Amino acid sequence: MLLITVAHNALLKILQTEGLNVPKDGRTLMKTPKHTIIQMNNGSYVHFGIEQMVYPILLKHKNYLTNIKNLKFGINVDGLPLASSSKSQFWPILMCIVNVKVISKYVIPIEIFHGFEKPFSVDEFLSFFLIDALSMLENGINVDNTLYNMEIAHIVCDAPAKAFLLKVKSHNAYHGCNTCIDEGVFNKTMTFLTTNSPMRTNNSFRNKTDDSYHKGTSPLEKLPINMIDDIPVDNMHCVYVGVTKRLIKFWVKGKKDIRLLDESKNDINKSILNLRSYVPSEFARLPRSMDDIDHWKATELRTFILYYGHIVLKGKLKKQFYQHFLLLFSAIRLLVNSETCILYNEKARILLEQFINDYAILYGSEFITYNVHNLIHLPYFVQKHGPLDSFSAFRFENYLKELKKSIKCAKYPLQEVSNRIIEKYNEINNSIASQIKYPLFQKEKLNNNYSYIVGELAYERVILQENCLLNINSVNNKCVMLKKW
Repeated sequence: MLLITVAHNALLKILQTEGLNVPKDGRTLMKTPKHTIIQMNNGSYVHFGIEQMVYPILLKHKNYLTNIKNLKFGINVDGLPLASSSKSQFWPILMCIVNVKVISKYVIPIEIFHGFEKPFSVDEFLSFFLIDALSMLENGINVDNTLYNMEIAHIVCDAPAKAFLLKVKSHNAYHGCNTCIDEGVFNKTMTFLTTNSPMRTNNSFRNKTDDSYHKGTSPLEKLPINMIDDIPVDNMHCVYVGVTKRLIKFWVKGKKDIRLLDESKNDINKSILNLRSYVPSEFARLPRSMDDIDHWKATELRTFILYYGHIVLKGKLKKQFYQHFLLLFSAIRLLVNSETCILYNEKARILLEQFINDYAILYGSEFITYNVHNLIHLPYFVQKHGPLDSFSAFRFENYLKELKKSIKCAKYPLQEVSNRIIEKYNEINNSIASQIKYPLFQKEKLNNNYSYIVGELAYERVILQENCLLNINSVNNKCVMLKKW
């Protein structure tokens, strides 16, 4: 995002002294609009509108939508603290198109609420969004004389935000599971010990058959969605931040009979740090020592469980704990892969059920919390929405970080962020970037170094269509695994 700064305005002033016809203020240059700030009971918000934000993106990438008539979008709502010294916070409503790969990278802000606590009323908070969404679902969106139908694929939130939107009991209540009717047992914390409880359904939710679960009528019921199937468990918060992080904390800081020996822990940390020079640039973060587990981000936890955890733990973690970890590793690997998530869906469910049952034996039944319990529901949502990453909050969380970085003044954060968002969308034009389809690489020696040969030209660095970087000058980016042709 372009940031309007004092330096920006100073540069324009210098250009004016050189005789150039430029405006005095960067906001004029960027055509920054003036927004109407709408007041709510305990805060204020800006509504950008779905069509206004989606239209320029669809127009820019219209050539990729030739055979597509239905656009499916995912929705995310979450709280974003703006400072550690203040209760100031955003509650954005975000969306993304999930069935068009070239567009799925865009996270589109629809509305942003600002206050010093979450919105009092979810009905008021969602009112403008629902009017907008219902209109788009009914009428679609016309882009350059082509009509695209819109439908909601899923709504992804963490547990507190989901309870807020659905007007149901929180995740630490006795009837806190959003997918089944398992009744919790309080054992130091709220635990959910059953893996085969009857599932909630769209009809049971809308008819409010479970009085102990509902707190009112959710405004989301106005949307043509399945209130259970289309609001899935978010694997980022459940699997990685929830379960994986807790496991590592057990091994590093847990009870003596669970905790790693110092020698084993040091060996694991050494192995992890040795991997850093081999991690490709496609991974957002380099591995860190397990001693820093309190500071690990969700992407680090995902990399650990999917790529190297089972390697560095082998022979170091006690056998029963290692074999238990492999149950989770195997199940998530099956569910995250587009080819195996359906084919071996039942196998993954069996592995996760065994993982949960053994979890109570190895670590204690008091730790079968909401996140551990929800592992059993992941295969069900994978059947509905595809591999785990297709309904993950990762893309939205990354956008929230960028949103927070764009704030330079704590006094008017909502006005500042909304200006930066509109400036960014003003930059999106109708041009479509050309993409080159590269042929198979041939490897030849050039100037005592190996280079990648594309056609008749030699390159030391190539970025493929899938954003895969090949670089002959770096150890971690020079090897790829190819599919069979």
